[in-house]
This record gives sequence, structure tokens and C-alpha cells, in this order.
Amino acid sequence: MTDFDHLRQSLVRAMPCPPEEVDLTFRRMFGLFGVYARGRFFAIVSPAGLALKLPAAKHPPLIAAGGRPLRFAPDGPTMREYMVVPPALLEDPARLTRWIEASLDYVLTLPLKPRLRR
Repeated sequence: MTDFDHLRQSLVRAMPCPPEEVDLTFRRMFGLFGVYARGRFFAIVSPAGLALKLPAAKHPPLIAAGGRPLRFAPDGPTMREYMVVPPALLEDPARLTRWIEASLDYVLTLPLKPRLRR
């Protein structure tokens, strides 16, 4: 099993509702997976780990639990709203569920972005 598979399984296992209920989809992009709920980008599965899109008020509690802002390179910029879930949470579905729920609650309030045509 790859790290991507493990992260995807952790996310699906900890979903607060059936994946079909939020139309959970994974899209491969730039060597990672974008994760969508009802067409809204809410998580990233990458070599950096599982990152959830969260409002700024949720960042300090996740940092206190061992999380960190998402960066794709050690000296690169942070992805403003995305926080990497600490490994301990990946192994604790009940705790991970609360963070996924916070992410879903946040992103489902955001407007849908129109898809760009290629």
C-alpha cells in the first residue's frame, strides 16, 4: 500500500457521513490528489500528508495537536488555508472525523468556483 492509499483510506474511513452524501471525489493533479465534496476543494493528499482546508480560527488548535501549515517544499510558501493533519490523527478515526467535519462545514459554506474549460 502506498502512502497515498493509506492517506485516502484514512480520510474515507473517518468521513462524518457516507462519501456519497457529499459526492466525495479524488482528482489526480500535479503528483497529488485534490479531494472534493459537492464540487468544493476541501483536502489535499500529497507527499506532505493529508491537508484539510480549514478556517483560520481552526489552525491554532490543529497546530497544538501536532499539525502544521501545508508546504510543498521546505522553504516554499504555505498554502494559506490548508493544514497538514498530524500522523497520530490519521490513526484515530474519531478525532480525525471531527477535523474533517470542521473542514466540510467550512467549505460547504463557500460558493462553487466555476470549472475552467480547456
